[in-house]
Amino acid sequence: MTGAMRRTVDAHQDDINRPGVGFKGFIPAVFARVTKEEFAAIAGKDTRVRVTAPPELIRKRKSRPDPWELEVIETQLLDPARPAGEAYTARVDVDGRRRQPPRG
Repeated sequence: MTGAMRRTVDAHQDDINRPGVGFKGFIPAVFARVTKEEFAAIAGKDTRVRVTAPPELIRKRKSRPDPWELEVIETQLLDPARPAGEAYTARVDVDGRRRQPPRG
């Protein structure tokens, strides 16, 4: 994922650094969407990333967390005892089958 994030920033660096322009259109939601697409291109069909947040922070309806994501947000990510910045990962069934990491 970090590689996808770097490639996204690299691809938009000229816009990010453009002097004299206040709003450049490269807001967090755009960064998340483009990074997710970049990661999908790198990882292929065996890995999915979904970027969401607590419902009160989401404007776009299709970006709202599903029930599983909402449970993770509430029980894991918003837990005050959780160390700040600690990543959360999970292996889950998608479309009725367990996804395994690629071998090699």
